[in-house]
Amino acid sequence: MLRFLPAPLLALVLVACADGSEDDGGGVIGFDPNGVMRPQRDAGTHQRPARPEAGRDNLGMDGGGESKEDAGLDAELPPPDPDGDVDPECTPQPERCNDRDDDCDGQVDEDFETGGVCSSNQNGCVVEGTLSCNEAGVFCDIGGWAPSAEVCDGEDNDCDGSADEDFPGQACCTDNFQCGLGESCVDGQCQQDDPDPDPDPDPDPGAAPNCAEPFEMLDFGLYQGDASMGEAAHNGECGGFVNPEIVATFVRPNDEVVRIDTAGSLSDTVVYVRTDCLNPASEVACNDNDPDGLLFESVVEFMATGGQRYFVFIDGGLLGSGPFVLEFGPGAVPDCAIDDDCPDQICRDGRCVDPPAAASCDAVEAMDGFGIYGADTAGLNDDVDGSCVPEGGNEQVFSFELDEAARVVLDTSDSDFDTVLSVRTACADDASEVACDDDGGLGTRSRVEVDAAANTTYYVVVEGFRAASGTISLEFAEGAAVVPPDAGVDPPPDVCDADLCAPGRCIADACHEVPAACAGAELGVPFGEFRGNTVGASAFAPSGCGLAGNAGEAVYLFAVDEAVDLTLSTAGSDYDTVLYVLEACDREVACSDDSGLGLTSSINMRASAGVLYAVVVDGYNNAEGDFVLEISER
Repeated sequence: MLRFLPAPLLALVLVACADGSEDDGGGVIGFDPNGVMRPQRDAGTHQRPARPEAGRDNLGMDGGGESKEDAGLDAELPPPDPDGDVDPECTPQPERCNDRDDDCDGQVDEDFETGGVCSSNQNGCVVEGTLSCNEAGVFCDIGGWAPSAEVCDGEDNDCDGSADEDFPGQACCTDNFQCGLGESCVDGQCQQDDPDPDPDPDPDPGAAPNCAEPFEMLDFGLYQGDASMGEAAHNGECGGFVNPEIVATFVRPNDEVVRIDTAGSLSDTVVYVRTDCLNPASEVACNDNDPDGLLFESVVEFMATGGQRYFVFIDGGLLGSGPFVLEFGPGAVPDCAIDDDCPDQICRDGRCVDPPAAASCDAVEAMDGFGIYGADTAGLNDDVDGSCVPEGGNEQVFSFELDEAARVVLDTSDSDFDTVLSVRTACADDASEVACDDDGGLGTRSRVEVDAAANTTYYVVVEGFRAASGTISLEFAEGAAVVPPDAGVDPPPDVCDADLCAPGRCIADACHEVPAACAGAELGVPFGEFRGNTVGASAFAPSGCGLAGNAGEAVYLFAVDEAVDLTLSTAGSDYDTVLYVLEACDREVACSDDSGLGLTSSINMRASAGVLYAVVVDGYNNAEGDFVLEISER
């Protein structure tokens, strides 16, 4: 459940004279005795004083502003002429703040600013008074002020340094945000809201906030709760798999940058935000363990559109869900809203950046040989998108041309952001695409292999997944050739068999050399359903995701004769699976733990033509059992 923790408010109390200048007589700056910073109020702790009783003010002065001890010092001075004329018997003296015409000019205390409103700190309470004179000079006259009785409202009404101390065990409040979920502030105390006039047939009063009933964050502030009380129904692009989560929601009145931060949480948090609670494709931000933050801290910051409802998921990371603290507040103030706000630049995501030199296909960088090529996508255009990503970001386009046909490898694994990689023969023509990959490289990076023809220009598009942007590191290398059928067969058959491929293997109508590591693997076909049991099976190799341990594994080999997008799933298996794919039984190109239904696994990948892939069905934390492996074309 979520509860608002009111942030401290700084109250700086400074006595001011009528002309706005500072008064050295009664002003104070500070906190109340408990270190609590409180705002001024129009009633209660901020009170206008009563006027002094006739003949005496609140400092023990007589009616003329003098102390009783000094009452005779100025007895020789005549009172001021009510008509403002100078008394002929007046002896001029320097004007003093004493309600007399000391300098005999017909004016009283004209050298002192009096009569204005001022404030004074009385044991932590801010009291309003009137600027007046006494022998010491100008002071803040608070009259007969006295503290009021304590009220259950979250304030220190009796000015003793403690708020609501006369109401032990009661939830005192002044506004609804200070109360818990399902409570409202009524007559200074948090009370349960009235029940739903048309309740659900089977209400669950202890249910944690979810998409059906998210917690409403009415304003910026600090919230806390326990994500482990939720249900494991969602995950973000960056994490949150399997673990339970709870859902909050908010709407901002105007366009503004907002920041959501879980610093200080006692659990490993993942935070992601959507505009449609049930649609993962509507995700606008996701973070798991901010690299610049504290342990377990996750931070998202984005431009929120005024009037748009957003759903905030507080999920668990690798160490599971648990208690969290969530700070919801304004993000960094954007530099701009439109291009006109940026002299000689353009506005992108609230920041002024240099405009791209040209459209993506007009700013192609040629790769004149195998090697590493780089670029920064910040500020570039989003003109070209690969077919394997629903929404791409800014891109850099590279090109290459070979003198002789060869298989080439393009890999962005050393880039510092989530990349999408695609290859085409005409830069601006989506239909000319020959390969596309998202997350086939290391982590969220990309990798493709292409059988490139001689004297043909290929365009390599490296873009960010959705709005991801950063520094590209693109490896352009020569790939391994497919082993052809035995040279002794003349002519080579259209369809190979095991005899013709010795000592290789016939897979998908082509002969492949099978590394020793995969010697015991099952031959597979690209598509279909495979069933088996891993209990007692040998362990093949550790995976790059999940806690696989030494669980028994099943390994299937397959290849395709042309590039195709595939989905691999272990849905229907009766244990917690880990699924990963190796290229040539050596290099891991994809891995999944619990991204399928429940505790099963699912991988979407782009399979390149002629490449030998090994699909490994593993178990989480030594889990084994009956499995189902389905390989299908997307």
